[in-house]
Amino acid sequence: MMTGMRKLFQQREYCDATLVCAEQTFHVHKCVLAAKSEAFHSLFRDTSEVRFQEIANPEAVRWMLDYFYEIAYGPESISADYAPASIAINADVLRLAQKYDLPALRARATMFMTKELTTHN
Repeated sequence: MMTGMRKLFQQREYCDATLVCAEQTFHVHKCVLAAKSEAFHSLFRDTSEVRFQEIANPEAVRWMLDYFYEIAYGPESISADYAPASIAINADVLRLAQKYDLPALRARATMFMTKELTTHN
């Protein structure tokens, strides 16, 4: 089923909500986001648009959506495919994961953050 939802997302078909970050709009399916996040479940009862004013990087929203739609990696894995272009983008992903209660995404962002950590820094 997730493969079908992912295909609909990639083709922007039957989307019923939008996420907006820094003037970039993402078309999504309420049921996919609500199924993995109680915060989105509650939000989508009253609205079909969510604006991320506290997030500077639209790429962070893209990484969150990749998590929701299980793009590029399995549903529960911490994958080598998770590689935001910058620490700032990863920090925004971590903010989103915390705000919308996404523990698996939070784990990916945390692992990425610690990847370059050594005893010298």
